[in-house]
Amino acid sequence: HGETITVKAKITDAELEPIVDDKAQIKVYQDQKLVLTKTLEAVRDSAGMYQLELNQLPGAGTFRLVLESPQAKEVLAADGEETVETTITVLSPQVNSKELLEPTADRETLAYLTHLSGGGVVEADQAAAVLDFFGTGTRRYTEQTRQTLWDAWPLLAVMVLLLTFEWVIRKRGGLI
Repeated sequence: HGETITVKAKITDAELEPIVDDKAQIKVYQDQKLVLTKTLEAVRDSAGMYQLELNQLPGAGTFRLVLESPQAKEVLAADGEETVETTITVLSPQVNSKELLEPTADRETLAYLTHLSGGGVVEADQAAAVLDFFGTGTRRYTEQTRQTLWDAWPLLAVMVLLLTFEWVIRKRGGLI
């Protein structure tokens, strides 16, 4: 709650050609009550992509977003569909949640816990150092694959060459 929600919709016909619809809207319902209607704006050079930003939802809860587009309705009807809709859930932040109030990591506690378990703390810019905690690998993996001789292209080419050679010899010898 309180954050901007970006809604995107791509409106195309059956051949995936973009549909230009200046009246395309998103209607937002909470339960069965219409709480907001906003017009979609076409995104330049995007082949039918529309978007809008929702930042006026009335509190937390579950909302149903329904696409309203007269031109898209014709394409949907041809596919046997009535509407395009999706459901979103907006959560209110937990004011008493320490994780949300102070999202920074407690480095001292992390270092203590990793020391107890025999591990270590690595900063993001030293991510390659994580491999040092694993030591050298001791397990070998061997993969065997089987391929039948009859499924190989080279064998087919050899067989065709041999048959062609035999045919040429028979032809020269007058055996055909």
